[in-house]
Amino acid sequence: MQKLLRAGILITFGMLTICIIGGCADDVTTQEVVDPPPLEEDKVDSDYSVPRAHTVKVYPDPCLPVFPDTQFTLSFDEGITAASVNDTHATGAGHNWMVMPGLEVGTARLNIEWFNRDATRRATTIGPYVVVAGPEALKSPAFTHGTVRNGEADVNPAPINASGLLFFSTTPSQEPSS
Repeated sequence: MQKLLRAGILITFGMLTICIIGGCADDVTTQEVVDPPPLEEDKVDSDYSVPRAHTVKVYPDPCLPVFPDTQFTLSFDEGITAASVNDTHATGAGHNWMVMPGLEVGTARLNIEWFNRDATRRATTIGPYVVVAGPEALKSPAFTHGTVRNGEADVNPAPINASGLLFFSTTPSQEPSS
């Protein structure tokens, strides 16, 4: 049993040594990288000299919550001629474009469409995004009136001692009462 175990350890150690030495050797073989053949739907006048955009990066990322009026930045891997997000046209040129699609509160996906310089059309969907209410909904409530006003003279303590101080406030969606 010990001879078999020793033999197994020596073989494993020998193979590890050979792999390490072989991995450090210079690779004399070269490999030519070739573009895949064009798809039938991408052919335009059989002129393939214009590079096409295949991917787009979007800022902000879908992992960040956004507001309904968030402006998105689109960065393409090649220059394009036109872009739109959820049927809203983007502005820009070349690789970088900007758009404010006006999202609804809740969850939303960005349907991005673009035209390459050779007139081919591409599309992708990014998301889902969590769309939260606008920054105006994050404001603190404001006091509108209470049982005692600041600087008020001759305050009767009996109602205050009976029920405590009362304060009334409004949220930003409500109008303060007079």
